[in-house]
Amino acid sequence: MSARLRGMAQETERIVAAGVYRAPGGRTVDLAAAVARARAGTRMYGPGPVA
Repeated sequence: MSARLRGMAQETERIVAAGVYRAPGGRTVDLAAAVARARAGTRMYGPGPVA
């Protein structure tokens, strides 16, 4: 993986963990509620029971 892509992935992880980021125009974007909904709606399906 290139350094640029690795940096983008790390920045994305920081933003998701913080739940907020500042857009280039200076506007604050709150992601916390959307991330919480995504986590709540995530299901894991595998070949066997998941403990």
